[in-house]
Amino acid sequence: MSANLINGAGRSLGAVMGMIVAFGLCVPPARSVPQGQQSAAPGESTDGLLQAGVDGLKAGKYKKAEDAFRKVLEHEPDNVRALLGVVQVYRAQAKYDEAIRLLQAQIQKDPARLDYHFAIGDIALQGGMYDLALREFLGVLNRVDKFSPAAGDLYFRIGQAYFRKGELDFSIIFLRQARDLQPRNALILTALGTALNQAGQKEAAEATYRWALNADANNFQALNNLAFLLAENGSDLNAALDYAERARRLFPKLQAASDTLGWVYFKKNMIDEAIGILRDVVKENPADALYRYHLAAALEKKGDHPAAIEELKAALKSNPSKEDEQKIKDLLASISK
Repeated sequence: MSANLINGAGRSLGAVMGMIVAFGLCVPPARSVPQGQQSAAPGESTDGLLQAGVDGLKAGKYKKAEDAFRKVLEHEPDNVRALLGVVQVYRAQAKYDEAIRLLQAQIQKDPARLDYHFAIGDIALQGGMYDLALREFLGVLNRVDKFSPAAGDLYFRIGQAYFRKGELDFSIIFLRQARDLQPRNALILTALGTALNQAGQKEAAEATYRWALNADANNFQALNNLAFLLAENGSDLNAALDYAERARRLFPKLQAASDTLGWVYFKKNMIDEAIGILRDVVKENPADALYRYHLAAALEKKGDHPAAIEELKAALKSNPSKEDEQKIKDLLASISK
């Protein structure tokens, strides 16, 4: 199936710092301390505490990580790495409001800090606060070189926010600007392909997915989405099968990949193979309406109408999207005639 590609997953601390550098912002280095002196708590160096915080984050030991970062801040209130470390601890626990408040307090001291504005936008996007994300990203964009790689990342994030708001026209506009600045970025290309597909621009979406694979032949989401798109329009089912199989080899336990492969089997009239794989998908994801619809379609084509009807009725109880609900009802009506 066509997975949601526009991903709001939180950045690692290192990635956030990398974006700050990309904006050309000043990141204060660790203070040079004469031998025998400590910049943090007695017996603990700043670098050691920062590393302990990063290690705690990686291990999911959030209290340990926050304690380490805050010890640095007690003695070095302006340490950017420690501050963003605490922010990342909050993000990892989905405490988005707390992370944003912490950054906003810092911005009150220095409103010109683009790194903090960017971080707020990134957190707001992850937390579903799309209007706030747009305000922050657009504010940063207006103060950076609009032809720089950093601007490309901002256009991408703005495109993400509009996509999640359902404003596909604006999403496509900004994602295209991101693509123009970073034409070999497979993540941007795949996101653009998804937005075009959602907007009904199927040919443009197909071409964009192919560009993404040209940039990264092992881009799972481009492989999976292109396979699903080709299966849906029936233009090249052999290619769809190849892409679907490659995607599943990359992530054999991911149900979205298995569903896509099962749907390609269905479109190629390999019904037994389709039913076999789609049964397993539904077993692992019984609450997914689209997965049940796909299994029902295969069962109906096999001639097992009672089982197909059972799956369709279960699908209607699984909170399908409006588009999927109509597909389910149409198939149910055709079987019941």
